[in-house]
Amino acid sequence: MNGFDFKDFLRFDKLVMPKIIIFIYYLGVILSVMSALGTIFTGFAYGGGGLVFTGLIMLVLGPLGVRLACELYIVLFKMYEKLSIIADKE
Repeated sequence: MNGFDFKDFLRFDKLVMPKIIIFIYYLGVILSVMSALGTIFTGFAYGGGGLVFTGLIMLVLGPLGVRLACELYIVLFKMYEKLSIIADKE
């Protein structure tokens, strides 16, 4: 079962979404950091201290929020895997 078996893929015994979630996590962190840096630079360019502060908050909370959301989805898939193992034993 270590390799890719197309039958497992068609029967949904092998899930691909956990690997996609990891990709989504990295993409989300990159976009979050870029958005925060853009907000910070905009604040500096237009003299908006509030924008700089908002950008700094986004820089910390953005990746944290993306991590939290992705971990919740990973936990759901891990629960599914463990329950399917238990169901196979019965």
